Amino acid sequence: MRDSIVLRFTSDAPVTSSPLNQFTLYRADVLTEKNILISFCDRSDDKIEYIDMNNAIQSLVRGEKKYIHWGCENSIIKFIKLITALNIILKKYDGDYLVHVHQPTIGAILAPIRYMGILSNSPWIYTIHSNFNFYSFKHKLLTLFASQSSDIITCISETSLQSLPRVILNMNKQLLMIPNGANTEVIDKVDSYQTSLPQERKFKLLYVGRLAQGKNIDMIIEACKNLKNPYKFIICGDGPERQYLETLAKQLSVYDNIDFRGMIKRVDVYHEMRNADLYISASSFEGMPVTALEAMYIGMPVLLSKIPAHEEVYKQNEIYNMFDISASNISHEINTIMSTYEKHGKYLGELNIEHVRSNYSLKSSQDRWTLLYDRLLNKKIKLQ
Repeated sequence: MRDSIVLRFTSDAPVTSSPLNQFTLYRADVLTEKNILISFCDRSDDKIEYIDMNNAIQSLVRGEKKYIHWGCENSIIKFIKLITALNIILKKYDGDYLVHVHQPTIGAILAPIRYMGILSNSPWIYTIHSNFNFYSFKHKLLTLFASQSSDIITCISETSLQSLPRVILNMNKQLLMIPNGANTEVIDKVDSYQTSLPQERKFKLLYVGRLAQGKNIDMIIEACKNLKNPYKFIICGDGPERQYLETLAKQLSVYDNIDFRGMIKRVDVYHEMRNADLYISASSFEGMPVTALEAMYIGMPVLLSKIPAHEEVYKQNEIYNMFDISASNISHEINTIMSTYEKHGKYLGELNIEHVRSNYSLKSSQDRWTLLYDRLLNKKIKLQ
């Protein structure tokens, strides 16, 4: 019986700011139960295992391993490296292949590879992980190339799917929406969230993600100046705006109440969520706001900007409102939550847990991916 081999092309994003890592690591565990997984990464990182592909393939042939993670430097010679690695794999390992691309740059690079006849008879999937409308021109162009060379285009949320331009919709590709989700199995191992709010403790706000334009963290910092109760604002993550945000916090005299944690492990993010009182996101756009889902599943009330991606996943209630993005709206909503937290915090946390468990668990997402992979590898699905 021939082995099924999944070739995955992705980015190795920071563990704090991108739940994509949770997705890919979880996927590796699920896939290798019955398939072989070879993962190509486009970023240079200390955690990437740089390997000799010849030796790695021999270990597959001998049955010594079922998962290879191959780091490929993000450079102009990437195309040559990919061609070389793929040729080694295809010459030395006979099996049924499936290609799954998660990153537009790699997808665009792979497009001519397929047209050259390499893996041309294997099913190709390209997953769009964000809202197309907010991509840069370069990112949009790369996404078009990656989409054109694929058989199936998947999106991680309804918002992401609805953002696709007509040029992609007219490519006659199969379009699917398979939502990402919170890794509830890992979160279940974290101690239960404590909703009690001792008088001597400051109210803890939490943000997790990239410190970048479009996340509007500067507006949250501006809002902090007008908060009425003692607070601590914890920021987990890093990015190009960190220095600007730290300077802004000092200028507004709120720096002592803000804790820039930088990059931390995902499990430590869950511990921060457990010990915080309110998760806040003021983003202008999202693909699938998985971090907000994780906070909800831990049992936190969340305060979210009124954007389509947040509206898609958040079960609205009559107590706390989503907000139009401005510093004054943010401070108003936080002050309202602070004043009613003892009354409503635990109740809203319980609603959030059940909502995510029922609709947005990572396991349910992976079950759908497993079904799709099985159908494709067994040639039971017609590709358009």
